[in-house]
Amino acid sequence: MECLDIAYKIATVIIALANIAFACVIFRRNKKRELVKTLVLDYSIQHFYKYFEDLDCELSKLKTQCNETTKKDIEKNIQSLGVAFEQRFIDLFLSINPELHKEIKHKFDDMVGKLVKSIFDDGINIHVKSQYNDKIANVVVVAKASIIKLLLENSD
Repeated sequence: MECLDIAYKIATVIIALANIAFACVIFRRNKKRELVKTLVLDYSIQHFYKYFEDLDCELSKLKTQCNETTKKDIEKNIQSLGVAFEQRFIDLFLSINPELHKEIKHKFDDMVGKLVKSIFDDGINIHVKSQYNDKIANVVVVAKASIIKLLLENSD
């Protein structure tokens, strides 16, 4: 009987220690998620939407027929907007979640690369509405949606 009593007490202590360990893990995860929510969704999401508004304004210049100089100016402005966006929004994730930072940066760089490629592709008449929608507007919408999806998946 005494052996069962000792085994019962040991099992109770082990269960209590496991509960404490799980509570710590859950607390850390929730704290990290709260930090993401507070820092990103409450503070810097405005930079996210401002960037995409400014990008849309800059890209809308392509709806008229442009020469190479205008295209280079647009590309230069896109790059400048991108640098500011990285500093104000993307880089915040380095300290919170480096993997999320990497994923967002990859999606952002991929979008900018596709836009620049389409702008300077002589085979594409960007000023034609269907070409603009397919090669410019759609690329931006997909990138924006996928970044939002990443943010929501990591703030649950």
